[in-house]
Amino acid sequence: MSISEQVDALYKRLADLKSSAYQARQETDERIKAGIDQAKAEIAVRQNAHRGHRRDRRRGSREIGGHGARELCAEPGRPIAPSPQNSRAGAGAAPPAG
Repeated sequence: MSISEQVDALYKRLADLKSSAYQARQETDERIKAGIDQAKAEIAVRQNAHRGHRRDRRRGSREIGGHGARELCAEPGRPIAPSPQNSRAGAGAAPPAG
């Protein structure tokens, strides 16, 4: 094999190695991007679950502890008398004499 044939073979081998390295780099980049996308999706799911939990807690407290609570507990047409435990005045007041 002459020197020029050896040089040509080396250039061909160099081109093959460059191509292989480029392909490997692209595959690695794709794996990294896929991992990042998966992590972002997991974060979004967790954030949505957390936000939903907070929304449910707020919604529940409004439904139960809002002005409508008396209407939900009372019989129709009959008002509920506030108990010392539930009224603000009764929280620190002395028990009724009796």
